Amino acid sequence: MRFISIIIIWIVLIGGMTLFMNSRPSTVPIQEIKRDAAQGDFWLDVTTTFDAQPDPFALSLDDSSSATALLVKVDGDEILREEKSVQAGSVIQVKPVSQLKVGQNEFFIEANPPASLINQAHAVRCRIFNGSSLLKEQTVWSQPGLSIVSTFSIDLENQSATKEDDHDH
Repeated sequence: MRFISIIIIWIVLIGGMTLFMNSRPSTVPIQEIKRDAAQGDFWLDVTTTFDAQPDPFALSLDDSSSATALLVKVDGDEILREEKSVQAGSVIQVKPVSQLKVGQNEFFIEANPPASLINQAHAVRCRIFNGSSLLKEQTVWSQPGLSIVSTFSIDLENQSATKEDDHDH
């Protein structure tokens, strides 16, 4: 009797869930939000406190992708990929950064320190410029023995709209 009641309970629960899922209205397709490109001469510089080297343990899925020493992305678009060693203290510039949009922009940073410096903390400094003016500076630190993987964001307003609104008439 217990076995039959368990089967009935399962049929009611699974059948009820299936009926509920099939009777729901179809979902509305997701609409992509179109954002305007930010106006300006944006560029980025990246400086590491260590000799960034390709990760020796990185998984390579095909021949075209190799391990990176330094990787920077903006909203998922790759803007910097260094596959060879990057010397400590050297400034790597990315000019121009055309992927920036009006509104929130997220930067993703990944850097791999050498295995010989496993007991030290490391840092990567990123600076975002518009022309000669500094918009944001972000320094990311790692725990000893770990590679640096971090994100930071910057909010860009529409420069053309703010310039028109700033003066008095």
